[in-house]
Order: sequence, then structure tokens, then C-alpha cells
Amino acid sequence: MAVKGIGDDIHFHVNDVPHFTEIILFGLQQMLVCISGLLVTPYLLSNMLCAGVETLAIRVQIIAATFVTTGIATILQSTFGLRLAILHGPSFAFLPALHTFQQNYPCTSDTDPMQWRDKMQLISGSLFIATFLMPLFGITGLIGKISRYIGPVTIVPILVLLCVGTVPDIEQKVSLHWISVLELVLLISFVVLLENVEVPIPIYSFKEKKIKTIETRIFGQFPYLLGIAIVWFVCYILTVSNLIPEGSAARTDHNESIRVLQQTPWVQVPYPFAFGFPKFNVALAFAFTASTIACMIESVGNYGFMLIFIGVFSKVSALLATIPEAIIGGVLATGMSLICGVAFANLQSIDLGLSRNLTIIGLSIILGCTIPAHFEKSTGITGNETIDDSMGTLLKMGMLVGGLIAFLLDTIAPGATRKQRGFQEETEFEIEIDVEKDGFALSSFANRAILKVPSITKLPVVPSKESIKRIEELRMKKKFGEDQIIRGKK
Repeated sequence: MAVKGIGDDIHFHVNDVPHFTEIILFGLQQMLVCISGLLVTPYLLSNMLCAGVETLAIRVQIIAATFVTTGIATILQSTFGLRLAILHGPSFAFLPALHTFQQNYPCTSDTDPMQWRDKMQLISGSLFIATFLMPLFGITGLIGKISRYIGPVTIVPILVLLCVGTVPDIEQKVSLHWISVLELVLLISFVVLLENVEVPIPIYSFKEKKIKTIETRIFGQFPYLLGIAIVWFVCYILTVSNLIPEGSAARTDHNESIRVLQQTPWVQVPYPFAFGFPKFNVALAFAFTASTIACMIESVGNYGFMLIFIGVFSKVSALLATIPEAIIGGVLATGMSLICGVAFANLQSIDLGLSRNLTIIGLSIILGCTIPAHFEKSTGITGNETIDDSMGTLLKMGMLVGGLIAFLLDTIAPGATRKQRGFQEETEFEIEIDVEKDGFALSSFANRAILKVPSITKLPVVPSKESIKRIEELRMKKKFGEDQIIRGKK
């Protein structure tokens, strides 16, 4: 049985090229929507380095590097990968690993602020090793095989524990100043209460040569951008009117902020090893490996040039780095709330009438909180320093502990079918999609190049030889007609 017409109501298909002005507007919108999420990790990471007065300058570098690498990753993925219209930025799945790192290397009065570079090299080197899993799982096809066994019963505890693991960071940021509560209230209002409210906005029409108004869901489309801009402006008003004391986390005139903004060059291209040659830490590498696996599992259940442009013009990064740190608390709280909501949304495909499923989910979440809490107090499991550091780091990550428990119990425990466990049933019919609308169909040039080296079609990331030939036949059929192709074959 074949089903046609899938996706006919889509405005743009994957191979369609919108008008240049539409490309600019769509890209700008996507960038503005995601830019607030890209700022959270640089803010958290720069504070973990304990760099003292250099924290803000480091934050500028990390923000610039984040924008450039996110832009490059987005371009590559949207052009050569799955080609989805999504932005590829830092994942919150790595925050628990960074939080564990912060516990092992806390910022105290005795901390040497000159050692921040060593910490950054440890983080970058360990992360570099851990993220090798992603291309390895993709090239070998392991992620496809593993995804058959990872269902909502496993994904829900992982995402819930990810949110629980960021609670200390949220509390630390929110407690800096009450302005973070205002940020949180605004974001909740925009996302929940005002999402569908259409606001008339005046624009000038060059075609009609007059000013007219258009109605748009500005609160639903740009909640984070509006929230940050409004609260940032409130902080500025409170600063110039001296309604908040000197040194407050909500002030916009910190000496370090102004100094960095003045001294940062207009153009600064991020480059590899900007913080020195990466170093390796076994415990941290294991922690990032666990986060990498969680990130891939999370994806089983996620505009470029503009981001690169902003990242290269480091004055913009320096300006963004002057956002009061207290504002980030409200942004992080709202972002993690959304992830937690997505976690619970996975429950709709699970049979919650089975005590088996409820027990596995509940047990994995409880143990995912209890076991890390115990090992944060206990040290010296085996007596070997390397093993203790590695095991201690892993066992402090509730996301890993709870996810592993849920996966093992869901895999070995009887009493439920795959459908009751939340797995999607494989369709028995074949979906026919126009080859020009098929996002997985490579260009004819690429297909001919692949067929010249047929051995590479055995890789899971490369289409099979039969699939490529079928796509080319469909293209020929559409271009010349079926009768001419049949006569040509004879």
C-alpha cells in the first residue's frame, strides 16, 4: 500500500530555495529566537573557570567561539546532514558534567585565578575525546541499532534528571538578584499567556510607498529576545538612577564590563586551540562521554552565516557579555522547564496503566537522585585515585545513573509489549515522496560520484547502490517521461 501527498501543506520543501529576502528574514528570525539559549553555556562555563577579573574577557571569547561553531555546524547539518531547519548549538545535556567538574574544582578564596587556562584545556581536551563517539556511532550505524532499544521509558528519566541536575545552577543564578524573577515572570507570560496574541506592527511598504501595519505573534515568536531586552533595559534604568547598590549583579556599569567592551577588537576570528593545547582528564572525559550518549539519546526522541558573522565581530560578543548575570537565571530556569515539559510529553506514548512502567520510571528517577547525593559525600571507593575519580565522577551524574537503570530494567523486565513501552510500530505501507521533495535524496552529481566508488555505499551514512539508482530513475522518469526511458532501455 502506498500513501501519497505527504507534506503537501508545507510552505517550503527541503530542496526549495526561497527568495533572497525571505532567506534573510527566516535566518534572522531563527538566529534571534535561539541566541538567548546560546548565551547560557558561555556564562556558566566562564564562571566555573574561577578567572577573577578575566572572567568577562574569557566570556567574550567563548561567546564568539560558540556563535561561529554553531553557525558552521548548522550550515553543515542543514546542507549535507539531515537538512532539517534547526540550529545546532550547545546542548544542556553537558551541564551535569560541567556541574560535577565545578564540584571537583570549586572557586574558593585560595583558588589561583591564573589557573583558568589549565581548567579550560582540561575541559576542551576531555570534551574533544568524548565527542568522538558521535561520528563513530553515526559512521558505524550503531546509533540506529541502539535507538531500537531506547524508548520513552528510558528517555523520560534522563531528561527529568537532566533538569534536576541543573537546579543548583539555576538557584545560584536566580539568587543573585530579584531581577531574575522578573525575567522568569516575563518569559512565562510571553510563552504561556501571550503566545497567540497578535500585535500590530507598523512597517513601510516600498512597493505601495506607504506605511501599513501587519499583525504578528511577536510574544510567541521572540519570547526570550523580548524578555532579555526588556529586563536588560530595566537593569540600565535601575543603574543610572542608582536604585541598586554598587557591585550588584543587576548593574550594567561594572568596571570589568566597560573595560572589556572598550578593549575588545571589532573583528576577532576564533581559531582552534585559542586557550592552549587541550589536556586530558580521565574522570572528566568519562563524564563528557556520558553526556554525549545522553545527548544522542535526547536527539533520538532537535542561521549559520549570521551566527558566524556575529561571532567574528567580537564587539557584538562583548556587548552580549555585558548582560547582567542575574538575567541568565530566569533564562536558564525557563529553558530547563521547557525540557522538563518535553520529558513528560514522552509519557503519552507509554501505557501508564502498567505498574511495570511506572515502577521503572519512578525507581530510576529516585535512584538517579539518591546515588549521586551519596557519592558527593563519600570518596575513596577502591583506594585507587584514578579509578575513584572516574567512578566518582560518573556516579555523581544522576542523568547517567538513572538513565542506565531505566534502560536495563526496561530491556530485561517482562510484562509489556513494545507498544506498551512506548515504541512506535513500524508502518506496513510505503510512503511515496516526490524525489525533488525528498530530503534524503542527494544530487545527481553526488550520486554519480558515489557510484564510481561503490564500496562506500556499504557505510550506514551513505545511501545504498539500489537506493541511488532508484532515485536517478525517478528523476529521469520525471524529466523525460516513462515511455522514453523504457525505449531507451530496450
